[in-house]
Amino acid sequence: MFGLCWALVYNLPFRAVYQYRIKHHRLLVEIIKVLFPNKRQVEITGNIFFLGFVVYHGQCCVIHCKEAGQNFSVFQGVTVGRNPSHIKEGVDIPSFGNNVSIYTNSVIAGGIYIGDNVQISAGSIVLENIPDNCIVAGNPAKVVKKHVIM
Repeated sequence: MFGLCWALVYNLPFRAVYQYRIKHHRLLVEIIKVLFPNKRQVEITGNIFFLGFVVYHGQCCVIHCKEAGQNFSVFQGVTVGRNPSHIKEGVDIPSFGNNVSIYTNSVIAGGIYIGDNVQISAGSIVLENIPDNCIVAGNPAKVVKKHVIM
């Protein structure tokens, strides 16, 4: 119990993920918010499957996605969210496959799908679908390496 309290006080990314995971227990969420107020450094919404979900150095992260698979990792300064000018099939927020890593200060926006085993390099702006097993980089993001198995 001491370890959980310590993590809720000192580890802000952990606190954001913990509050997201227990969001169905309204009373518990309100108690946690009063005892350990969130400083809004990480904002998480959407259907994220929790096996392997990690936020590293969670300063200024916004994660708003339709769904994300297993082993979804995000680094600081990442923005994942809506782009009304990139609506695909009636969806304006991105979806992610399994084993996706998004590195520092990247932006992923619009109704796009990021495939399985994808790494998005730091500072990338992703506005189009990304196929499986690749590494993308740049503004706008382009595939720089294909057939990568992670």
